Amino acid sequence: MTPLEFFIYGTIAVLAWWLLLEVSERSRTEWHPLGRCPKCGRALIPYPACNECDSCGYCDDGQPAEAHA
Repeated sequence: MTPLEFFIYGTIAVLAWWLLLEVSERSRTEWHPLGRCPKCGRALIPYPACNECDSCGYCDDGQPAEAHA
């Protein structure tokens, strides 16, 4: 393998690795329509008063889920 091939393949590998990291990071936050829970990372569920996490009860307006029941 020539140095030029090594450079080209290395560059492609680094760019692929960076893209994979970007996609995995965005899938945890931005790609879900309501976002992800900041406490546990699960998807938020729409409710009339807030978007609530069905796992830990976090509400995106900062109040506990029991306040909206």
